[in-house]
Amino acid sequence: MTVKSRHPKDLMTVVIERQNKQRRRIKNPNKQDETKVKSNKKDSKTLVWKIENTRIAAKVQMTEKVSPIFEEDEYSKEISIYMKTLEMKYLPNPNYIDFQCFPWSTRKSLINWLVDIHAKYKLLPETLFLCVHLIDRLLSKQQVHVSELRLVGITTLLIAAKFEEHQHLPINMLVNDIDIFAAEEHIRKTERDILHQLDFGLTWPGPIYFLKRCCEADKNNLQMSTLAQYLIELTLIDERLLKWPSSQIAAVGYLVAMNLMQQNKW
Repeated sequence: MTVKSRHPKDLMTVVIERQNKQRRRIKNPNKQDETKVKSNKKDSKTLVWKIENTRIAAKVQMTEKVSPIFEEDEYSKEISIYMKTLEMKYLPNPNYIDFQCFPWSTRKSLINWLVDIHAKYKLLPETLFLCVHLIDRLLSKQQVHVSELRLVGITTLLIAAKFEEHQHLPINMLVNDIDIFAAEEHIRKTERDILHQLDFGLTWPGPIYFLKRCCEADKNNLQMSTLAQYLIELTLIDERLLKWPSSQIAAVGYLVAMNLMQQNKW
């Protein structure tokens, strides 16, 4: 998701100012300020993590267009065949709601909640797509009570972040985003259960992967790729598209973007 954020240098200035205030308070301890010092330390750690993640993401966006291996004719055909095999292998059951105890609207609410958390921590789009995909695959294999959906959602987001992000997402930050009480050990146990249930199958080529292939073929049209990514992100909450593989969703999203921008040459 595209989220407007302050410049990393501005954020670093804020962190330095807060750290200087903390040092002054530590030198002159005051019982009334103990709670404020602890709160500032926690906010400072959160900001430092966001700064480092923003720096890394900015470097990736500037330097990483598409993997150079895509341009190698010697491997491109084998890679495409392998990725299409994986997307069909990990395709979720489009009718899994039949044996769950909640309707499709509950899934939409869960994804909207995860989108807010995803934007809060400025994670990569691939992380959100993988998170939703893991949820759908898990719900295709086992029944999950509605009261545990948020715990499953936040845990799959943690798993996806470990797989896709360039910096690890601290688990103690995610604990505060769950309305129900969940200790860190509870999340770790849920993480182990989910990974065993999915047989550690995390290498899933999502729509963003195939969208990058389309953009590379179209010489990286920025406006087109941005619009196509927006259209593809809208498909996350639509259960009717669960039966379609990622490559087709990416291709249709790019085709619709071309039509909207009146560029009909495919």
